[in-house]
Amino acid sequence: MIALGISSINIYQSFAQSSHSQADVTPIAAYIIMTKNNQGKEIFQPQNTTIKQGQEIMILNNLTNTQTFTNGNGKGDSMDGKIFSIDMT
Repeated sequence: MIALGISSINIYQSFAQSSHSQADVTPIAAYIIMTKNNQGKEIFQPQNTTIKQGQEIMILNNLTNTQTFTNGNGKGDSMDGKIFSIDMT
């Protein structure tokens, strides 16, 4: 599970299209990569990310299993998972 200190998230799916009506020009505030290290251990780079409300993040899941992506700082955080908790495949 990934626990991040962020207050909101927008999930977008992108599909190859020949045309689109309007480009999203919102800058990406943070990038998160889910992958494996040289020993095969699942890692998240960076492990913690903080963005401001309204900012967007881009997540690249290179893992083959489903990961849960949620807000908060982990156990003991009163807001942990209350704003969003999303399974990413």
